[in-house]
Amino acid sequence: MPNQPEGQPPNQGQAGDEWKQKLTKEQYHVTREKGTERAFSGAYWNTHDPGVYQCVCCGARLFDSKSKFDSGTGWPSFSEPVDEKNIKTINVNEAEEKWYNTANAKTQYKKLWGVA
Repeated sequence: MPNQPEGQPPNQGQAGDEWKQKLTKEQYHVTREKGTERAFSGAYWNTHDPGVYQCVCCGARLFDSKSKFDSGTGWPSFSEPVDEKNIKTINVNEAEEKWYNTANAKTQYKKLWGVA
């Protein structure tokens, strides 16, 4: 967000309506409700432009395009984060793995979800 210093945790106290005004419906679902976009539907799953992927809420640098690879899952996949202390790796349970037909791990931005 424009008023949020880069790399600072997003304002967790901000009202849901304020986030809904600042984010698209999909961004809100993914960042505020821990949702997941459909495979092969997001703007970045097949993008190969050089650059850095950042948190849409606070601008923190999460992944560099140099570490992006095609996992065949339909979601952007990276071999390493810009800063490992910002990323939490979550093992996907068997039911979720079957539902998404994906590999066995996904990531979350720690500051967004208050995970230390």
